[in-house]
Amino acid sequence: GATLLLLLLVAFTIFFVSNFSSRIRHDLSQIIQAAEQVASGRTQQISLTPRSRDEIGDLALKFNWMAKRLNEVLKERDVSDEKLRNAYADMENQVSLRTQELFALNQELIATNEQLQDTVATLNMTQANLVQAEKLAALGTLVSGVAHELNTPVGNCITLASHLKDSNAALLLDYEKSTLTRSRLANHLADSSEACISLTL
Repeated sequence: GATLLLLLLVAFTIFFVSNFSSRIRHDLSQIIQAAEQVASGRTQQISLTPRSRDEIGDLALKFNWMAKRLNEVLKERDVSDEKLRNAYADMENQVSLRTQELFALNQELIATNEQLQDTVATLNMTQANLVQAEKLAALGTLVSGVAHELNTPVGNCITLASHLKDSNAALLLDYEKSTLTRSRLANHLADSSEACISLTL
């Protein structure tokens, strides 16, 4: 009876150790696979089902929690990355729009500057024309004044010259007809002398 009891005890011990070893190997294998998945970034697939309820089983359950938390962190990171990408895209669009606006404004300023230069050139030409016109107007006034001042003396000279011409013609006619008298010659010389004095004044 003692031998049978001993055999049963040995068999139970072997069975317990074998069963315990199998559960430990199963849980360790799951933990090793989970570690490999974490290393490769495949944390979504981690879901361990430990067979043992000892420290190794607790470690497997903590791997599940760690994988879950890691997935949440990665999702938060993905959301943050998406927000950053959207913000960067918006910033690029705003920079592009602002650059286009600045370019258009620069083109308008260039066109306005060219118009101002044309306007200044036109004003300078107009000013030069006005100065020339004023000079011509002043010259015209001067010429008109000079002509007015010369009109009377010149008219008088023409009148005296015409009178001398007629007087000489009459004197010559009397001379040719031999009807020239001494008094006629004296009157002619007196008139000629007065005319010459008037012309030289």
